[in-house]
Amino acid sequence: MTPTILKNIKIPIPTRQIFARLGYRVSNEISESEKSKINNAIEEAIKRVNLSASYIIIPIESNTGEIVSFSNNFVVNSKKLAEYLNKSKSAYLVGVTAGTDIVAFRDDNLRDEKDMFTAVIADAVGSETVEGAIDYVHEMLIKQNVRLGKIVKSARFSPGYGDLSLVYQREIARLLALDKLGVSLSETNILYPEKSVTAFIGLE
Repeated sequence: MTPTILKNIKIPIPTRQIFARLGYRVSNEISESEKSKINNAIEEAIKRVNLSASYIIIPIESNTGEIVSFSNNFVVNSKKLAEYLNKSKSAYLVGVTAGTDIVAFRDDNLRDEKDMFTAVIADAVGSETVEGAIDYVHEMLIKQNVRLGKIVKSARFSPGYGDLSLVYQREIARLLALDKLGVSLSETNILYPEKSVTAFIGLE
């Protein structure tokens, strides 16, 4: 099974979500000058975002309610994932990254507290754009399967959530060829660049 790679994904700038992550809600008072300063910093950070994704569909050979066995000898021990996939005969694996430049931009501004304001906004931009990108891929898969009379679950399930251990990230990364997106794993199975996510999406 060869994953599908998507490069240079374009999504609308998730401005509202970025402001919310920064602690600003609709009801909050924020001056026009402060709003302008934040928007300018967002624009600078967005220039460093390079969204790409990989996805693959893998058949489910068995689901005991505790252990899910996929093809290619990929076996996952997780009651929560088994419950999530209890009606699925197959699942998508999806990986998305915002790239290394946005992380480097944030860290450069963090260094010696050079520009904490820009660093905080860059961090929010990286988090929200990668979420927007995986939403984009998820919606694309939903639309593709509607024509086939299949249902893609509206929720996702990611390693590190519930009882789904991060130890499975390594096999997920291999199946998705995440190295082709410039994504690697630490010894503790943390994705790098950190503005990267993976998820299972059930197909019914």
